[in-house]
Amino acid sequence: MVLTITEGDWRDPSTSESFVEHMGGFFVDVDKEKLEETLAFFNEYKKKLQERFQQQEIYIVGYEVYVI
Repeated sequence: MVLTITEGDWRDPSTSESFVEHMGGFFVDVDKEKLEETLAFFNEYKKKLQERFQQQEIYIVGYEVYVI
């Protein structure tokens, strides 16, 4: 499955300089039994990504999905 690449912009509050970024994403399927473990992993991973890419914020979004 291909996720749509979106474009977002933000302004640095210290310099008022504007930036445009292209963003994408990926899916991770998780068994309910491993949900807490997976959330803990992504909380730590997010911190590493913020440091590595020097980001003030990185959004990780989760949804409950029902497969019928």
